Amino acid sequence: MPYLDRIAVCCAAAGAVLLAGCAGVELDPFGRPYSGDQNYPAGTRVCEAPNVDAQPYFVRGNHPAMPIENAYVARNAEATVTYRIEPTGAVKVLKVDSVDKAYANHAVIAVRDWKFKPAMRDGAAVAVECTFTFGGYFRGFKDEPPGKANQ
Repeated sequence: MPYLDRIAVCCAAAGAVLLAGCAGVELDPFGRPYSGDQNYPAGTRVCEAPNVDAQPYFVRGNHPAMPIENAYVARNAEATVTYRIEPTGAVKVLKVDSVDKAYANHAVIAVRDWKFKPAMRDGAAVAVECTFTFGGYFRGFKDEPPGKANQ
């Protein structure tokens, strides 16, 4: 068997083993397994829908990642995302408002991946529109530790 054919067979076998080992593991939009430190807990109130018998139930999802642009400078970031929870529980982002465009993009990526049990009205799943505001202070890598600035 020629050398390149052996390499191709080995790569295919390694890929099959890797896929078999990851079976059943849900991945985030970047292809990484979900970890507890990035997730909002199930049941987190991220939507209050009017005129429904049962509110949508948050199943899983991440908070926005810190954009790399924010890594070097300390700053506050905020993004308000308006989204629609479909009767299937899937999420469609309708609008995002933020001064920080990089943080807005990360907020959209996070919300698009959220999963819900849909809102219910008269025993049927219904679509609802919700708004959620993310916010946080990002401490840049170049920031001085607290108490060191004026010494």
